[in-house]
Amino acid sequence: MSGDQALIVGAPQITSGVPIKAVIRKVDARVLRFGYSRVAVLPGRHEVLVDCVMANHAVVRFPLVIEAEAGRQYVLRAVSTPGNRTCADVKVDER
Repeated sequence: MSGDQALIVGAPQITSGVPIKAVIRKVDARVLRFGYSRVAVLPGRHEVLVDCVMANHAVVRFPLVIEAEAGRQYVLRAVSTPGNRTCADVKVDER
């Protein structure tokens, strides 16, 4: 990532032992291929499509809007319902 870009970070699509993860599927019109867990973007408004994936393979899809600033990282964090039964939300932690 160069200093004039921002970075959107999700979980790697292949993990072991993680009960819940946020996987980036699409940023604006760009579909991410299997295996990509981060994408550099220019500053501005970005529409992000995220799959929240549970260890039992249940998937809930969330559309997000991120207002990106240059030099910042936006880490996607999956949130489960009590008992880890399904995905409740995907939060964006700015760093």
